Amino acid sequence: MTTPPTKIPIVFIHGFTGSSEDWLPIVNELEGICDPLTIDLVGHGSNEQPDRLSDYTIDEQIDRIKKYVDNSFHNKFMLAGYSMGGRIALHWALKYPERLYGLILESTTAGIEDESERHQRIEGDEELAQFIESNNMEVFVDKWMNLPLFATQSRMPEKIRNEIRSRKLKNSKIGLTNTLRAAGTGRMQPVWNRLAQLSVPVLLITGSLDYKFTEINKRMASAIPKCKHKIINDAGHNTHLEKPKQYCQVVKEFIAYEMEKSKGLF
Repeated sequence: MTTPPTKIPIVFIHGFTGSSEDWLPIVNELEGICDPLTIDLVGHGSNEQPDRLSDYTIDEQIDRIKKYVDNSFHNKFMLAGYSMGGRIALHWALKYPERLYGLILESTTAGIEDESERHQRIEGDEELAQFIESNNMEVFVDKWMNLPLFATQSRMPEKIRNEIRSRKLKNSKIGLTNTLRAAGTGRMQPVWNRLAQLSVPVLLITGSLDYKFTEINKRMASAIPKCKHKIINDAGHNTHLEKPKQYCQVVKEFIAYEMEKSKGLF
């Protein structure tokens, strides 16, 4: 069946320790206005978990996503990413802007500019990788889910938190450790000086309780030409899991605005 012209294709990219299943509530909510596709990044979910570190770099992730979308879409689409997935989506958009109608970045950064801070982040990611290697997945996942960054998720219903935990436990040690060592924030080349080159409309989403990333995104918004920054009230780092209705609402408004501006010629 041909996708109606009023529906816009959107590709969703999850964050570290996540999977395509994280987007299910969002896909269900948005399928009336868009044609959603979710993917598992290499080392996550049902995707392969190769031993080679080079298979996990940002450039390799971009190439893998390119092959995936080329097999799925012949025309343009929107790209949405959360956290690590947002960093990859941002780099993808800078490399292939002609393929995009727009870019949706949730709790994303343009990188760490200070070289010493990047080095510290690399060291921190290596410590975390070694922790994963030295413990079983249950110990790591519990440690990860209880980080201060995700403290607001403790307010979510226990059933949902257990479902999130179960999905994370499906990941493998080699997939997560290689991801940290090859595609961690410290390994990412900062692109603050390239944000002005983004030619597509951009929607930035952060939670009001995620003070660090809200401030980072305020700065990003001031550097990106066609940009809207929406702050979801009473949400932390993962807004689409904590406040799916509100996340979907700002995405719907973004799509509607861009379609109206382009006279529906998506």
